[in-house]
Amino acid sequence: MRNESLMKAQYTDDDFVRQLEKRVTSHGGEVMFIQIYCEKEELLKRVTGESRRQFQKVRSGEGLLKALAGGDQVSAIDFVTSVKVDSTNLTVEETVAKALAIIR
Repeated sequence: MRNESLMKAQYTDDDFVRQLEKRVTSHGGEVMFIQIYCEKEELLKRVTGESRRQFQKVRSGEGLLKALAGGDQVSAIDFVTSVKVDSTNLTVEETVAKALAIIR
């Protein structure tokens, strides 16, 4: 049953990405995928940060581990080209600057 749920979630995510890409490119736009990732140990340190409250994000180590166990939340999308940015040792501002440098 669990694998079936994951397969449905993956299909839904993939379908959404394909539809989004099609809509943007059909209007002359360009889609650039940037995978921003962080090592698990650092995620566990950051998850309790107060800034997460305003975005209603997971705010406990237990909640984060549960979310990560619920499906593949960290792999790149396998059918698109994406640039990877490791934010493990970067501040939010540095991570944003790297992402903006990629799209400019």
